[in-house]
Amino acid sequence: MHPHIARFPNDMFYTHEQIDVVPCAHQEEQQLHYNLPAQDELDNQLKAHRLLFFAAENNENEGASDKANPAEARIVARILGRIHRFLRTRFLMPTAPLALLFPTAIKLQ
Repeated sequence: MHPHIARFPNDMFYTHEQIDVVPCAHQEEQQLHYNLPAQDELDNQLKAHRLLFFAAENNENEGASDKANPAEARIVARILGRIHRFLRTRFLMPTAPLALLFPTAIKLQ
């Protein structure tokens, strides 16, 4: 797990355990290789940080299930579109520097 991603659960849930992160070599790279010019502040944030949190709007009236969040899905699609623009042909490669983490099993369906 990348150290920036591991830092959140370590700080929030495992502070007493002092868990060490053992990153892979590619995870220690400082440059994200998003070399295109930024179109807006979201691009600047994606170019500068490996871990970002986004607040999704309330989804009470959008679906039948409280386990699905269409507003969250729109945020993810927007971010993936930006990352696709940055990575171009590397986007779908097995070595692409991309991971999506979701807290609920419904996202896997």
